[in-house]
Amino acid sequence: MADFARRVGQLLRVGSPRFTALYCTGFLAGTTLADGISVRLLAAWLGYWLLFCVAVEWLNRLVDLPADRVNQPQRTRMALSFGVRTLRPLIVAIWLAVAVWSMALVCTLHSPPRQVTAAVVLSINIAIGIGYSIGRFAKRRPKLALLLLSATTVLPMVTGVVAGADIPTGRELVVLVAGALLLGTSSLAIAGAKDLTDIVGDRLIGYQSPWVKIIGSGPGRNAVALLAVQIIAAIVIAVAGNSAFAVVALAVVPLELAVVVLATRGRSMADFVAIREFMYLVTMSNVALTGIAVVGEVDYLAMVAACLLAWTVLSRYAHWHRQFSWTVLQHISTLARRVPTSVLATSTARL
Repeated sequence: MADFARRVGQLLRVGSPRFTALYCTGFLAGTTLADGISVRLLAAWLGYWLLFCVAVEWLNRLVDLPADRVNQPQRTRMALSFGVRTLRPLIVAIWLAVAVWSMALVCTLHSPPRQVTAAVVLSINIAIGIGYSIGRFAKRRPKLALLLLSATTVLPMVTGVVAGADIPTGRELVVLVAGALLLGTSSLAIAGAKDLTDIVGDRLIGYQSPWVKIIGSGPGRNAVALLAVQIIAAIVIAVAGNSAFAVVALAVVPLELAVVVLATRGRSMADFVAIREFMYLVTMSNVALTGIAVVGEVDYLAMVAACLLAWTVLSRYAHWHRQFSWTVLQHISTLARRVPTSVLATSTARL
């Protein structure tokens, strides 16, 4: 019985429930901007994001098994606690549960136009959650895969707006669009840092992350254009926002640049593990900062605090690893003081 409980715990931890806090941070920003949501419905939506999170992570674990046997052997063993034959039907069942839960949430909305919009947005959530891992379309188009990954920071906020009591208009709509643009481009710029720890396994299956390739060969014009779009979006939020909180949007770009700079300084697997964890922390911070800037209400600060606490606790005690630690933060501090390497590919060739 103890062994069974241990394996169940491993399977749940490999579902990376901490990312629920990331989704909820953006979702709550959207609902607050759209004049709120009832407590009963809020509980139902938070449950949806937890279910959706585990469904996405389990599916990704199954699809990435060939590379993860090399890249993440510990996570692979945990994912296969009950074997592939058990994991596959569990994944099918949880995605069916996500679909049913989504339909139930749509039915809670009273306006037919709002129901249609919610059905479309939730269907897109499912399509991206499944499409990122399954099928050759995204795998053959790595840049598209990064784009889909970046959508995970934007769609929760959009979903929150759809689930709220009212649709933002005027200045609020301008700020919302600018916030979505800032979040999406910021995630696009740094999300690929998660591939730093997967270089060896990806090489074995003939895949190379476009993000790792770009960092290794220099930022290029596309990165400069992306940075310009982000700065403009942050300025729009700071100017058009109706509160003093709007200026915190300007902090998103420096945090993003910190991830890129650290990525050029990585030399070992321990470095890349720390950079990957820092990237997730920055992503969570950027979603929170953008939400604070867009919403501009004190009540949302309490929600952000709760989400950050949940992220920290789940990272330490419910994630498949415990790399979110003081040691990792110290490692990041060391990397920040390190002289950058000229080409990342030279460093990663040793792995």
